[in-house]
Amino acid sequence: MNTGSPAPTGNNASLSQQESPFEYSAIVASPLVNGEAKLALSEGALLVTALFDAVEIPFAEINELRFENYTVFIESDSGAYAFSRMGQWAQPFYDALYDSYNKAVLRSLFIKGEPLVTAQGEYRYTENALTASGKAPFYVYENCLALLPPNLAARRIPLCFVRALDKEDFSLTLSLDTQERYSFSKLGYDTAPFANAVEKQLRALHQKALAAVKELDASLAAAQATQIAKLTLEGTAAPLGRLAALAPSASVRDGELSYNIDGVNYYRVPLRHFNNETQPEAMAYGRFGVVRNNVYELTVGSIVGPGRVTIDPDPEIPDEWIAGFISVRLQILPWILRVYDQPIGEQVSEYEYYYEIEPTTAP
Repeated sequence: MNTGSPAPTGNNASLSQQESPFEYSAIVASPLVNGEAKLALSEGALLVTALFDAVEIPFAEINELRFENYTVFIESDSGAYAFSRMGQWAQPFYDALYDSYNKAVLRSLFIKGEPLVTAQGEYRYTENALTASGKAPFYVYENCLALLPPNLAARRIPLCFVRALDKEDFSLTLSLDTQERYSFSKLGYDTAPFANAVEKQLRALHQKALAAVKELDASLAAAQATQIAKLTLEGTAAPLGRLAALAPSASVRDGELSYNIDGVNYYRVPLRHFNNETQPEAMAYGRFGVVRNNVYELTVGSIVGPGRVTIDPDPEIPDEWIAGFISVRLQILPWILRVYDQPIGEQVSEYEYYYEIEPTTAP
């Protein structure tokens, strides 16, 4: 007899529904607990409590769920469990258990959010020498498909690796560039919505990649942009060698980090001439620049960070504000020798940077 409100029923219980807030009653047969017990579902486990014993079965340790002859079977690392004599609550309990188990599987596969489309049918897939088949619900997400059978055959299928899609009557087969094949069949009226959702997300994935490539480098030819977009789908690791072969001048950006493939890194080195006493005004005449009758010898001591792809000839921020990532030594010859040896970007005040200048007679 159940002591609470009815649990979600049917084979397609929603993944968004909350866990059952009440206990089920069943007769349990297992290595750890036997006899009449209460069953309660949590986010990560099934708690089985008898009068003098209790066991928690983590979803991470469950290898298979089955429902046969009004009995729920669990195969787990801690042994086999059978829950019987549940009457009309056997099916609702199995549905709620399966739903909670699937949520845990989705978390382990790093899949978040609500599915765009759900369907149920038969599946068959081949991965290297492994072949698996059975019945399961299928879920279409923005960038992947989730196959959720009640066992260890659950799979996350990234759409970025799909290279072929074959549609037949009431079936759909996806072929990946890693040689795996996944077939979905006997979906009934869900066949068309399921296939349409997969096709829509595949198109969106490629459109997004192409738009990103064109934004990155609008000068690329159509053939170059198309091939680069195919290599840089969201979720894939772009092979830089192949990208460079397609477009040597292309820049690939990831957040604040920039790469200029086969290009040039520019480092800004302001040529300080007068010190603060001679010219205290920031950006004033003589403070920076090349003065006649002087020879400037610049020696790079170290490079401590990435440079820039381009140099802005008219920056909005004054030059003295722009931090650099290069340490240099500057000699001005022959009349006056000033030793310039300091890390660019070491700011002293709002418009001032530290410079070590030692006037001396030229050799």
